[in-house]
Amino acid sequence: MSDFIPPDRWEFIWASYAFFALTFIFLVVAPVIRKVRLRRELKQYYLRQRLLQDEQRKSIGQ
Repeated sequence: MSDFIPPDRWEFIWASYAFFALTFIFLVVAPVIRKVRLRRELKQYYLRQRLLQDEQRKSIGQ
């Protein structure tokens, strides 16, 4: 029974896991989500720009 962790240490262990998880989320997951979101926004921006240019060409051509 010497390997048993006493209950007063459980909070520290769970706090360590929580700290690791939050660090992982902030350093790895959040930048990936931001990158995906930025790519999607840029794709929409360039699509709108192209559609606007096409409309301008049509109106000039008439």
